[in-house]
Amino acid sequence: MLSATPFRASWPRAMRFSTSSGTVTLWMRALIAAAQAIEHYEITRYGTLLAWAKQLRLSEAEGLLQETLVEEENADEVLSELAEDAINPAAAA
Repeated sequence: MLSATPFRASWPRAMRFSTSSGTVTLWMRALIAAAQAIEHYEITRYGTLLAWAKQLRLSEAEGLLQETLVEEENADEVLSELAEDAINPAAAA
């Protein structure tokens, strides 16, 4: 989590949300959402490239793309857990 700064403390109340782990800002929620959007884009791209590599029988590329796709899916899972557990506990229920 970000530490409290004078700038952060001055954000409007509507942009701050309290959780058991402290204050979570709208900006943190937006950053996580943006990061997830990037991961989703990457997952679709690597998935498409993987399908093409399979069709073209490019086994070396297929292996690398599969590995990268798994990494992107894992990153998305971490961001989802962060969003559900730390940012939006109601979604985890």
